[in-house]
Amino acid sequence: MAGLYIHIPFCKQKCSYCDFHFTVQLNQTEGMLLAMHKEWKSRAIELSKEILNTIYFGGGTPSILPSGAIQKFIQHVRDTHAVSDTAEISLEANPDDMSANKLKEWKESGVNRLSVGIQSFDDALLTSMNRSHNANEAEQAIVLAKQLGFHSISVDIIFGLPEEGLMPFDEVVERFIALDVDHISAYALTIEKGTAYAHQVIKGELRLPDEEEVERQFIYLIDRLAEAGYEQYEVSNFARNGHISKHNSSYWKEKKYLGIGPSAHSYNGKTRRWNISNNRVYMDALRKGESYWEEERIDSRTALNEYLLTRSRTKWGLDLNYLKSEFGVDLLKDQREVLAKYEGKFSIEKNILILNRKGLLFADRFASDLFKI
Repeated sequence: MAGLYIHIPFCKQKCSYCDFHFTVQLNQTEGMLLAMHKEWKSRAIELSKEILNTIYFGGGTPSILPSGAIQKFIQHVRDTHAVSDTAEISLEANPDDMSANKLKEWKESGVNRLSVGIQSFDDALLTSMNRSHNANEAEQAIVLAKQLGFHSISVDIIFGLPEEGLMPFDEVVERFIALDVDHISAYALTIEKGTAYAHQVIKGELRLPDEEEVERQFIYLIDRLAEAGYEQYEVSNFARNGHISKHNSSYWKEKKYLGIGPSAHSYNGKTRRWNISNNRVYMDALRKGESYWEEERIDSRTALNEYLLTRSRTKWGLDLNYLKSEFGVDLLKDQREVLAKYEGKFSIEKNILILNRKGLLFADRFASDLFKI
Protein backbone atom coordinates (compact mmCIF):
# COMPACT_ATOMS: atom_id res chain seq x y z
CA MET A 1 0.00 0.00 0.00
CA ALA A 2 1.15 3.55 -0.73
CA GLY A 3 0.04 7.11 -0.05
CA LEU A 4 -0.53 10.19 -2.19
CA TYR A 5 -0.03 13.72 -0.87
CA ILE A 6 -1.42 16.65 -2.88
CA HIS A 7 -0.15 20.08 -1.82
CA ILE A 8 -2.56 22.95 -2.47
CA PRO A 9 -0.44 26.14 -2.12
CA PHE A 10 -3.20 28.71 -1.60
CA CYS A 11 -4.65 30.54 1.43
CA LYS A 12 -7.02 33.47 1.94
CA GLN A 13 -4.57 35.16 4.27
CA LYS A 14 -1.30 34.49 6.05
CA CYS A 15 -1.46 33.25 9.63
CA SER A 16 0.94 34.95 12.01
CA TYR A 17 2.84 31.74 12.82
CA CYS A 18 2.90 29.95 9.44
CA ASP A 19 5.98 29.37 7.27
CA PHE A 20 4.49 26.66 5.01
CA HIS A 21 4.69 27.15 1.27
CA PHE A 22 1.62 28.98 -0.02
CA THR A 23 0.42 32.16 -1.70
CA VAL A 24 -2.64 34.37 -1.35
CA GLN A 25 -2.62 35.09 -5.09
CA LEU A 26 -5.68 33.04 -5.94
CA ASN A 27 -5.55 34.06 -9.62
CA GLN A 28 -2.88 31.35 -10.00
CA THR A 29 -5.32 28.58 -9.03
CA GLU A 30 -6.36 27.41 -12.50
CA GLY A 31 -2.81 27.28 -13.86
CA MET A 32 -1.57 25.53 -10.74
CA LEU A 33 -4.22 22.81 -10.90
CA LEU A 34 -3.40 22.17 -14.56
CA ALA A 35 0.28 21.75 -13.65
CA MET A 36 -0.51 19.43 -10.76
CA HIS A 37 -2.75 17.24 -12.91
CA LYS A 38 0.11 17.05 -15.40
CA GLU A 39 2.58 16.06 -12.69
CA TRP A 40 0.29 13.30 -11.42
CA LYS A 41 -0.25 11.96 -14.94
CA SER A 42 3.51 11.74 -15.53
CA ARG A 43 4.41 10.31 -12.13
CA ALA A 44 1.64 7.84 -11.27
CA ILE A 45 3.78 5.11 -12.82
CA GLU A 46 6.30 5.59 -10.00
CA LEU A 47 3.88 3.83 -7.69
CA SER A 48 4.18 0.76 -9.91
CA LYS A 49 1.69 -1.87 -8.74
CA GLU A 50 1.23 -0.29 -5.31
CA ILE A 51 -2.41 0.26 -4.41
CA LEU A 52 -3.17 3.69 -2.98
CA ASN A 53 -4.35 3.33 0.59
CA THR A 54 -4.42 7.04 1.42
CA ILE A 55 -4.94 10.31 -0.44
CA TYR A 56 -4.28 13.52 1.47
CA PHE A 57 -5.06 17.07 0.33
CA GLY A 58 -2.84 19.39 2.39
CA GLY A 59 -1.54 22.90 2.09
CA GLY A 60 -2.04 25.73 2.21
CA THR A 61 -5.78 25.49 2.39
CA PRO A 62 -7.33 22.84 0.12
CA SER A 63 -10.82 23.88 1.23
CA ILE A 64 -10.34 27.18 -0.58
CA LEU A 65 -10.38 25.53 -4.01
CA PRO A 66 -13.27 26.30 -6.37
CA SER A 67 -16.21 23.94 -6.78
CA GLY A 68 -15.36 20.70 -8.55
CA ALA A 69 -11.57 20.90 -8.11
CA ILE A 70 -11.28 18.22 -5.40
CA GLN A 71 -13.71 15.92 -7.19
CA LYS A 72 -11.82 16.29 -10.46
CA PHE A 73 -8.47 15.43 -8.87
CA ILE A 74 -9.80 12.39 -7.02
CA GLN A 75 -11.44 11.14 -10.21
CA HIS A 76 -8.21 11.67 -12.16
CA VAL A 77 -6.33 9.62 -9.57
CA ARG A 78 -8.90 6.81 -9.69
CA ASP A 79 -8.87 6.81 -13.50
CA THR A 80 -5.07 6.55 -13.55
CA HIS A 81 -4.19 4.26 -10.66
CA ALA A 82 -5.59 1.56 -8.39
CA VAL A 83 -7.15 3.00 -5.22
CA SER A 84 -8.22 0.79 -2.33
CA ASP A 85 -11.97 0.50 -1.74
CA THR A 86 -11.28 1.43 1.89
CA ALA A 87 -8.81 4.24 1.13
CA GLU A 88 -8.60 7.09 3.63
CA ILE A 89 -9.15 10.31 1.65
CA SER A 90 -8.39 13.36 3.80
CA LEU A 91 -8.84 17.05 3.19
CA GLU A 92 -7.53 19.92 5.31
CA ALA A 93 -10.18 22.59 5.79
CA ASN A 94 -10.69 25.90 7.52
CA PRO A 95 -13.99 26.34 9.39
CA ASP A 96 -15.06 29.36 7.35
CA ASP A 97 -14.84 27.32 4.12
CA MET A 98 -17.07 24.53 5.40
CA SER A 99 -20.41 25.49 3.89
CA ALA A 100 -23.11 22.88 3.41
CA ASN A 101 -22.61 22.91 -0.36
CA LYS A 102 -18.85 22.36 -0.11
CA LEU A 103 -19.18 19.64 2.51
CA LYS A 104 -21.72 17.77 0.38
CA GLU A 105 -19.49 18.09 -2.67
CA TRP A 106 -16.40 16.81 -0.85
CA LYS A 107 -18.33 13.84 0.55
CA GLU A 108 -19.73 12.97 -2.89
CA SER A 109 -16.18 13.23 -4.28
CA GLY A 110 -15.00 10.49 -1.92
CA VAL A 111 -13.45 12.57 0.88
CA ASN A 112 -14.09 10.60 4.08
CA ARG A 113 -11.85 12.41 6.56
CA LEU A 114 -11.61 16.11 7.41
CA SER A 115 -8.69 17.78 9.17
CA VAL A 116 -9.99 21.10 10.47
CA GLY A 117 -7.63 23.92 11.45
CA ILE A 118 -9.34 25.36 14.52
CA GLN A 119 -6.16 26.08 16.57
CA SER A 120 -7.92 27.73 19.54
CA PHE A 121 -11.32 28.66 20.96
CA ASP A 122 -10.01 31.95 22.32
CA ASP A 123 -11.21 34.66 19.91
CA ALA A 124 -8.49 37.06 21.04
CA LEU A 125 -5.82 34.53 20.13
CA LEU A 126 -7.52 33.66 16.84
CA THR A 127 -7.35 37.35 15.95
CA SER A 128 -3.70 37.50 17.02
CA MET A 129 -2.95 34.48 14.80
CA ASN A 130 -4.77 36.19 11.90
CA ARG A 131 -7.10 33.22 11.51
CA SER A 132 -10.07 33.73 9.20
CA HIS A 133 -12.66 32.24 11.60
CA ASN A 134 -13.88 32.71 15.15
CA ALA A 135 -14.71 30.19 17.87
CA ASN A 136 -18.42 30.04 17.10
CA GLU A 137 -17.78 29.43 13.39
CA ALA A 138 -15.45 26.57 14.30
CA GLU A 139 -18.05 24.85 16.48
CA GLN A 140 -20.79 25.28 13.90
CA ALA A 141 -18.54 23.88 11.14
CA ILE A 142 -17.95 20.66 13.08
CA VAL A 143 -21.65 20.28 13.88
CA LEU A 144 -22.55 20.76 10.22
CA ALA A 145 -19.90 18.30 9.00
CA LYS A 146 -21.29 15.63 11.34
CA GLN A 147 -24.84 16.30 10.24
CA LEU A 148 -23.80 15.83 6.61
CA GLY A 149 -22.23 12.44 7.27
CA PHE A 150 -18.55 12.98 8.05
CA HIS A 151 -17.69 10.39 10.68
CA SER A 152 -13.92 10.87 10.75
CA ILE A 153 -12.93 14.40 11.75
CA SER A 154 -9.64 15.67 13.13
CA VAL A 155 -9.11 19.11 14.66
CA ASP A 156 -5.91 21.05 15.32
CA ILE A 157 -5.03 22.83 18.56
CA ILE A 158 -1.96 25.00 19.20
CA PHE A 159 -0.59 25.41 22.72
CA GLY A 160 2.11 27.72 24.01
CA LEU A 161 0.38 30.67 22.34
CA PRO A 162 1.03 34.33 23.26
CA GLU A 163 -0.19 35.37 26.70
CA GLU A 164 -2.84 37.74 25.45
CA GLY A 165 -5.94 35.57 25.39
CA LEU A 166 -8.86 35.82 27.79
CA MET A 167 -9.74 32.14 28.10
CA PRO A 168 -7.69 29.86 30.42
CA PHE A 169 -6.01 26.98 28.63
CA ASP A 170 -8.03 24.31 30.45
CA GLU A 171 -11.25 25.92 29.19
CA VAL A 172 -9.88 25.90 25.64
CA VAL A 173 -9.14 22.18 25.96
CA GLU A 174 -12.66 21.49 27.26
CA ARG A 175 -14.13 23.24 24.22
CA PHE A 176 -12.08 20.95 21.97
CA ILE A 177 -13.17 17.83 23.84
CA ALA A 178 -16.82 18.96 23.68
CA LEU A 179 -16.61 18.80 19.87
CA ASP A 180 -16.69 15.00 20.31
CA VAL A 181 -14.41 14.28 17.34
CA ASP A 182 -12.26 11.17 17.09
CA HIS A 183 -8.89 12.80 16.40
CA ILE A 184 -7.00 15.79 17.77
CA SER A 185 -3.60 17.05 16.63
CA ALA A 186 -1.80 19.30 19.13
CA TYR A 187 1.22 21.42 18.27
CA ALA A 188 3.41 23.71 20.35
CA LEU A 189 3.76 27.16 18.84
CA THR A 190 7.10 27.52 17.08
CA ILE A 191 8.31 30.98 16.14
CA GLU A 192 9.50 30.57 12.56
CA LYS A 193 11.83 33.04 10.86
CA GLY A 194 10.08 35.52 8.60
CA THR A 195 6.61 35.13 10.13
CA ALA A 196 4.56 37.96 11.65
CA TYR A 197 5.05 36.48 15.10
CA ALA A 198 8.83 36.41 14.57
CA HIS A 199 8.84 40.13 13.74
CA GLN A 200 6.70 40.88 16.80
CA VAL A 201 9.08 38.93 19.04
CA ILE A 202 12.06 40.86 17.66
CA LYS A 203 10.27 44.16 18.37
CA GLY A 204 9.29 43.03 21.85
CA GLU A 205 5.60 43.28 20.98
CA LEU A 206 4.76 39.64 21.70
CA ARG A 207 4.81 38.06 25.15
CA LEU A 208 5.21 34.29 25.00
CA PRO A 209 4.82 31.81 27.87
CA ASP A 210 8.05 30.42 29.32
CA GLU A 211 9.22 26.86 28.69
CA GLU A 212 7.81 25.62 32.00
CA GLU A 213 4.33 26.93 31.16
CA VAL A 214 4.41 25.35 27.69
CA GLU A 215 5.43 22.04 29.25
CA ARG A 216 2.63 22.36 31.82
CA GLN A 217 0.08 22.92 29.06
CA PHE A 218 1.32 19.91 27.13
CA ILE A 219 1.23 17.59 30.15
CA TYR A 220 -2.24 18.85 31.03
CA LEU A 221 -3.39 18.25 27.46
CA ILE A 222 -2.02 14.69 27.41
CA ASP A 223 -3.68 13.81 30.72
CA ARG A 224 -7.01 15.44 29.96
CA LEU A 225 -7.28 13.87 26.51
CA ALA A 226 -6.45 10.47 28.01
CA GLU A 227 -9.31 10.94 30.49
CA ALA A 228 -11.57 11.74 27.53
CA GLY A 229 -10.63 8.49 25.77
CA TYR A 230 -7.93 9.69 23.38
CA GLU A 231 -4.79 7.62 22.86
CA GLN A 232 -1.57 9.52 22.23
CA TYR A 233 -0.17 7.47 19.37
CA GLU A 234 2.39 10.09 18.32
CA VAL A 235 3.80 13.10 20.16
CA SER A 236 1.33 15.49 18.54
CA ASN A 237 -1.54 13.16 17.65
CA PHE A 238 -4.39 11.72 19.71
CA ALA A 239 -7.10 9.35 18.51
CA ARG A 240 -10.01 7.37 19.89
CA ASN A 241 -12.17 4.60 18.47
CA GLY A 242 -9.39 3.51 16.13
CA HIS A 243 -9.31 6.79 14.19
CA ILE A 244 -5.53 6.95 13.84
CA SER A 245 -4.50 8.88 10.72
CA LYS A 246 -3.48 6.24 8.19
CA HIS A 247 -1.76 8.77 5.97
CA ASN A 248 0.40 10.42 8.61
CA SER A 249 1.19 7.03 10.14
CA SER A 250 2.66 5.98 6.80
CA TYR A 251 5.35 8.65 7.25
CA TRP A 252 6.30 7.27 10.65
CA LYS A 253 6.31 3.68 9.41
CA GLU A 254 8.56 4.31 6.37
CA LYS A 255 5.86 3.47 3.82
CA LYS A 256 6.06 4.79 0.27
CA TYR A 257 4.30 8.00 -0.65
CA LEU A 258 4.15 10.30 -3.65
CA GLY A 259 3.91 14.08 -3.31
CA ILE A 260 2.28 16.26 -5.97
CA GLY A 261 2.50 20.06 -6.13
CA PRO A 262 5.10 22.72 -5.25
CA SER A 263 7.16 21.86 -2.13
CA ALA A 264 5.63 18.36 -1.91
CA HIS A 265 7.92 15.49 -0.85
CA SER A 266 8.04 11.88 -2.07
CA TYR A 267 9.67 8.76 -0.63
CA ASN A 268 10.11 5.32 -2.20
CA GLY A 269 12.30 3.61 0.40
CA LYS A 270 15.54 4.35 -1.42
CA THR A 271 15.31 8.03 -2.37
CA ARG A 272 13.57 11.16 -1.16
CA ARG A 273 12.47 13.78 -3.63
CA TRP A 274 11.08 17.26 -3.08
CA ASN A 275 9.50 19.68 -5.54
CA ILE A 276 10.64 23.27 -5.82
CA SER A 277 8.92 25.71 -3.46
CA ASN A 278 8.14 28.30 -6.10
CA ASN A 279 4.75 28.34 -7.78
CA ARG A 280 5.74 30.13 -10.96
CA VAL A 281 8.88 28.06 -11.53
CA TYR A 282 6.92 24.87 -10.81
CA MET A 283 4.16 25.70 -13.28
CA ASP A 284 6.61 26.83 -15.98
CA ALA A 285 8.71 23.69 -15.59
CA LEU A 286 5.68 21.42 -15.97
CA ARG A 287 4.59 23.35 -19.04
CA LYS A 288 8.05 23.15 -20.65
CA GLY A 289 8.86 19.61 -19.55
CA GLU A 290 11.80 20.76 -17.44
CA SER A 291 13.02 19.53 -14.06
CA TYR A 292 11.24 20.95 -10.99
CA TRP A 293 12.60 18.82 -8.15
CA GLU A 294 15.67 17.78 -6.18
CA GLU A 295 16.47 14.29 -4.95
CA GLU A 296 18.71 12.51 -2.46
CA ARG A 297 19.58 8.86 -2.10
CA ILE A 298 19.03 7.58 1.41
CA ASP A 299 22.14 5.85 2.72
CA SER A 300 22.22 3.49 5.69
CA ARG A 301 23.11 6.17 8.24
CA THR A 302 20.34 8.49 7.07
CA ALA A 303 17.83 5.63 7.12
CA LEU A 304 18.88 4.75 10.68
CA ASN A 305 18.61 8.32 11.91
CA GLU A 306 15.22 8.79 10.28
CA TYR A 307 13.96 5.60 11.90
CA LEU A 308 15.17 6.79 15.30
CA LEU A 309 13.60 10.23 14.83
CA THR A 310 10.20 9.15 13.57
CA ARG A 311 9.61 6.03 15.63
CA SER A 312 10.76 7.60 18.92
CA ARG A 313 7.76 9.92 18.60
CA THR A 314 5.20 7.11 18.32
CA LYS A 315 3.48 4.44 20.38
CA TRP A 316 5.17 1.84 18.13
CA GLY A 317 8.58 2.83 19.50
CA LEU A 318 12.01 1.50 18.54
CA ASP A 319 12.17 -2.18 17.63
CA LEU A 320 15.49 -3.30 19.11
CA ASN A 321 15.51 -6.49 17.03
CA TYR A 322 14.93 -4.48 13.83
CA LEU A 323 17.77 -2.11 14.72
CA LYS A 324 20.09 -5.12 15.04
CA SER A 325 19.01 -6.95 11.90
CA GLU A 326 18.62 -3.91 9.62
CA PHE A 327 21.41 -1.62 10.86
CA GLY A 328 23.65 -3.80 12.99
CA VAL A 329 22.97 -1.60 16.02
CA ASP A 330 22.66 -2.99 19.54
CA LEU A 331 21.01 0.02 21.12
CA LEU A 332 21.15 -1.22 24.71
CA LYS A 333 24.87 -1.94 24.40
CA ASP A 334 26.00 0.83 22.06
CA GLN A 335 24.07 3.67 23.70
CA ARG A 336 24.23 2.92 27.41
CA GLU A 337 25.21 6.50 28.32
CA VAL A 338 22.39 8.08 26.32
CA LEU A 339 19.80 5.67 27.72
CA ALA A 340 21.05 6.32 31.25
CA LYS A 341 20.51 10.03 30.66
CA TYR A 342 16.84 9.33 29.92
CA GLU A 343 16.27 6.84 32.74
CA GLY A 344 12.65 6.87 33.87
CA LYS A 345 11.47 8.32 30.55
CA PHE A 346 11.03 5.07 28.62
CA SER A 347 10.12 1.43 29.00
CA ILE A 348 11.12 -1.72 27.12
CA GLU A 349 8.50 -4.35 26.45
CA LYS A 350 8.97 -7.32 24.12
CA ASN A 351 12.18 -5.69 22.87
CA ILE A 352 10.39 -2.46 21.91
CA LEU A 353 11.66 0.78 23.49
CA ILE A 354 8.82 3.25 24.00
CA LEU A 355 9.06 6.74 25.48
CA ASN A 356 6.57 7.42 28.26
CA ARG A 357 4.63 10.63 28.86
CA LYS A 358 7.66 12.43 30.31
CA GLY A 359 9.94 11.05 27.65
CA LEU A 360 7.76 12.28 24.81
CA LEU A 361 8.48 15.82 25.94
CA PHE A 362 12.05 15.20 24.81
CA ALA A 363 11.42 12.84 21.88
CA ASP A 364 13.35 14.83 19.28
CA ARG A 365 16.23 15.50 21.66
CA PHE A 366 16.32 11.80 22.59
CA ALA A 367 16.54 10.81 18.94
CA SER A 368 19.22 13.39 18.15
CA ASP A 369 21.34 12.08 21.04
CA LEU A 370 21.06 8.62 19.51
CA PHE A 371 22.23 10.01 16.15
CA LYS A 372 25.76 9.73 17.52
CA ILE A 373 25.67 6.01 16.74
